[in-house]
Amino acid sequence: MPDFIINTHDNVYIPAEDSYLLAENLEIKPDQSVLEIGTGSGIVAMYASRLSNNITVTDINFDACELARKNFEDNGIEGIEILFGNLFEPVENRKFDVILFNTPYLPTEEGEVLDDTINYAFDGGLNGRKVIGK
Repeated sequence: MPDFIINTHDNVYIPAEDSYLLAENLEIKPDQSVLEIGTGSGIVAMYASRLSNNITVTDINFDACELARKNFEDNGIEGIEILFGNLFEPVENRKFDVILFNTPYLPTEEGEVLDDTINYAFDGGLNGRKVIGK
């Protein structure tokens, strides 16, 4: 499935079927600006870089930002802007033609606390929609 070198990190979501499903079904025109929120390993942005050269990624996990940077470098991908921060905060007041986000969607039990770094990638709240709304 992957045709990129993918380094991993214990604190970063490892690309799985959902990552590749999104990455392999991108519809981006060459002149479009792209924002990927929650880039994780950077796999989706790497696929997007085949379609556009105007890509920005963000992640709330500093380890993810560093891992994405390494993955971009190891795959010879230049020019992707990497920003540390939560959701749209790092790109406040900027506009993008395409926004990509493989949201955390796993439901968590009431009272279950997911507070370590990796769990930001999984914790979807009680109904799996904590990050994207009710």
